[in-house]
Amino acid sequence: MQAVQDTGSAGEVRGRTSGRAPRGARRTSPRRCAVQPASLFMRIVLGMLVGVMAVAGSARAQTAWEILERTAARYLALEQYHFAGTTAVQMQAGGRTETMDLRMQVARSRAGGMRVEVDGPTMQMTYVTDGRTSWMYQPAQRRYVRRPGGASRQEAPDLLQSYTRLASGVEDAAILRMDTLRVGAETVPAYVVAVTYSPQRLPAGTDSLRTTLWIDATRFIVLREERREHQATSPAGGPMTVAQTTVYTTASTEAPPDSLFVFHPPDGVQEVSPQVFFGSGSPDLTGRPAPGFRLPGLSGHPVALSDLKGQVVLINFWATWCGPCQVEMPVLEQLHREFGDDGLVILAINLMEPFDEARAYVQRFGYTFPVLLDIDGAVAQRYRVESVPTSLLIDREGTVVRHLVGMHPEADFRRALQALGFGE
Repeated sequence: MQAVQDTGSAGEVRGRTSGRAPRGARRTSPRRCAVQPASLFMRIVLGMLVGVMAVAGSARAQTAWEILERTAARYLALEQYHFAGTTAVQMQAGGRTETMDLRMQVARSRAGGMRVEVDGPTMQMTYVTDGRTSWMYQPAQRRYVRRPGGASRQEAPDLLQSYTRLASGVEDAAILRMDTLRVGAETVPAYVVAVTYSPQRLPAGTDSLRTTLWIDATRFIVLREERREHQATSPAGGPMTVAQTTVYTTASTEAPPDSLFVFHPPDGVQEVSPQVFFGSGSPDLTGRPAPGFRLPGLSGHPVALSDLKGQVVLINFWATWCGPCQVEMPVLEQLHREFGDDGLVILAINLMEPFDEARAYVQRFGYTFPVLLDIDGAVAQRYRVESVPTSLLIDREGTVVRHLVGMHPEADFRRALQALGFGE
C-alpha cells in the first residue's frame, strides 16, 4: 500500500486560526479540550413602500463587501439569539433528482443556555442545555440522556458558524436589489447580495459555488440563503449539482425564553445511561479492531482506513480551536517526516470544522501529513472521542494498540511506535 497524502493545494489562506475555543467549547484540563448545529419608524410612520425606498438609498452608500463584513461581524458578536427555519435541498446527478427537506432551530442565551434541533430524513437530533444540565434526545430511538455540564462542541455544533465567515474568500459580490421578507409577524427590508467564492473557499470536490443572501437591512442577519454548487464528479458518476434554500421563519437577537433551555421528554421516551446512548463499552479501544471509516480529505480525495491495511496508522482527532492540539501537531509532523517512508501513515482527523478553516490552519503552519474532515462527528463517536486531542495507534493487522486521550509528550508516541518497529 502507498501512504496517502492529503494536505490540500497551496493557495490563498483565509479563515479563523485563533487558539481560543469557540463559544460552547469546554476545556477539561490544560492537556485536552472537551468536545461533548428595519426600523419601527419606517414601518409604522412612512409605510413599507417608503421604508424600502429609504433602505434602497442606503444601499448605494454601502458596497456588497461592506454588507458581508458587517453581517459576519454581527454573527461573531452575537451572545444571544433564536433562529428557526427550513432547508430544502435538491441534488441532480446521473440523470436523477433527489430532494430533501429539514427543519432546524438554534438558540443561545447569555447565561449558557443552548438549544439545537435538526429534524430531517437522515438526521433527527435535539440538544438542550441550561448551562448546568445537558440533554440529548434521539427521536427515532425514542430515548434521551441527561448529564451534568454545559454545551459540548461535538454534540451541539453551531449551525450559524458559516455566517461568521461570509466575508472570507470572496471572489466577487454584488447587491442585486432590495426586497422585503416576511419573518414572523413582521415584513423586513433586506439587501439581496450575490456572492461568488474563490476556489480556496470551496468545499472539497466542489468546482463552483454561488450564494445569494437576503440580509436584514437593519440588523445585518441572514433571513434567506440560496446556494448552488457544482461538482465535477459524484458518487453516482459524472457531475452533480446541489441547490439548497434556507428560509428563517424566526430570526431574533433578543433574549430567548428560558423554556427553550429545558428539555421536557415526550410521553413514552426513555431516559438511558450515557453508555447505552453513546454506545456500550469502555472508551479505551486498546486491543480492539479499529472501526472502519471513509472520510474526505483537504485535497478532495477520500481516504478509507481499509485501504491502509498492512501499514501502521496513527489517527489523531483535533480541532483548530484546541490549544493542546496546537502543541501536539508539530510532534505529529516530525513523526510523519521521520517515518512516513517506512510505512507509518498519520491521519489527522479534524473534528466538525469547515473545510476552509481546517485548510487555512494546516497551510499556515506547513503541515504535510494527511488531514481528513469528520464534518458531522460520526467517526469521532465511533472511536469514543470525548475530548481532543485523542490519538489511536493501529497496527498492521488493523488492531488498536494504543489509545491516548489528551496531549502527550513526543516520548509517549515514540515508545508506542518503537514497539511496532519504528526508530529501533
